[in-house]
Amino acid sequence: MKAKKPTHNSVVTKHNTLIAKMAKFHLSELRLIAYCLAHYDSRKPDNCLFTAKVEDLIEIFPSLHKKRAYDVIRNTMLELSKKPIEFRKNNEKFFWH
Repeated sequence: MKAKKPTHNSVVTKHNTLIAKMAKFHLSELRLIAYCLAHYDSRKPDNCLFTAKVEDLIEIFPSLHKKRAYDVIRNTMLELSKKPIEFRKNNEKFFWH
């Protein structure tokens, strides 16, 4: 079954401990994270992979100019890879990129 694409009405919830850790991110990074999280359903174990097209991101974030979209998304992905989030679950330490 194919997942629905997020819309302007999609809701993304984050645990309070995650909110403070996300203060180090730029707006474009936060938008991309929110877009990815909007595809995730924590009630389903098999939904960790999806494909996003630049056109989909432009549709959700209209301030993203089409001429610059590829560069903005590429640079955002590169910056995100440099900023892992550290968290603990059941006394185990994890890093998320």
